[in-house]
Amino acid sequence: MQTLGRWLTPHPPGIAGGSNLRGFNGAPTVEVDPWGLACEKYKTKSMRKGMKKFDQDSGVEYLNRMERQRFRVTIKDGKMYGASGRPFDTSSADSLHSGPGVAIFVMDGEGGIFVSNRQRYREFHHSSLLSVLPVAAAGEVEVRNGAIAFVSDNSGHYHPRPEHQQQFLNELREGGVDTSSIYVETNGD
Repeated sequence: MQTLGRWLTPHPPGIAGGSNLRGFNGAPTVEVDPWGLACEKYKTKSMRKGMKKFDQDSGVEYLNRMERQRFRVTIKDGKMYGASGRPFDTSSADSLHSGPGVAIFVMDGEGGIFVSNRQRYREFHHSSLLSVLPVAAAGEVEVRNGAIAFVSDNSGHYHPRPEHQQQFLNELREGGVDTSSIYVETNGD
């Protein structure tokens, strides 16, 4: 039982609450974690105020958990791979901010990366990929045969800060990507 933001007994897993084993992790009216196992790897950022209403008024598509998996990419041995297991490529992509050859991406708090070669005004945006859930990073990416050439933090829905872009670059490094060869564009708040 929870009282005043603290557990009466130590939090069972002991991992999500840090050193305060009786501390409550998360907002009980917003986040649901019945087993107390959620522990995000990265700091997340919510969508800009008013953007959810914009999406709803425009009929922007939101992907459910299963639909989202088609857009999941993995980073392995320094390359990006699509859900099919083949090297990812954005040659056919078109971003509203940077134009042809550039796709949109989001990264969730656990480091899961989702990329779409399709972005359409009032139809499909960064918010579509995680269904307005908070992101650890959002922006654009250019990839040729799995090799990442360009990364930006362009996202009108999320306006990520430079630290969110850095989290994305850290995740790429963990997958063996040499980020020194990537052109990085920072526009964040």
